[in-house]
Amino acid sequence: MATYVLRLKNFTPQTIPMDRLAAYLDALALLIGKTAPQVEARIREASTAAANSETRRRFERITASAREDRTSAEFRLNKGTVILEFPGATDNLSFPVVREPGEFTGRIIRLGGKDKTLPVGLC
Repeated sequence: MATYVLRLKNFTPQTIPMDRLAAYLDALALLIGKTAPQVEARIREASTAAANSETRRRFERITASAREDRTSAEFRLNKGTVILEFPGATDNLSFPVVREPGEFTGRIIRLGGKDKTLPVGLC
């Protein structure tokens, strides 16, 4: 039998208020349903379900709760891959691109990083 985890990214078991935990668990129980063998299939279809479907409304309920709590959540196999993400507060974040010529004066103290970007540290 598989074990699943609902991870609320900005909470720990010690910091989540009991009423919020109960609300998340109630919404998750409605989303998962009663038939255990169909849990993964039901969860996987939640984010792509039709807009007016019951499954989609249940997915949106958890996402809205996460947004209210300024967090996001994920449902995954215990010590396994993420099956479904509830974007919550990270949903639809966009930052404008600003392109404006300018100059910086200083000494380079750091150049490069761990990804494709090229961060430059000046002092």
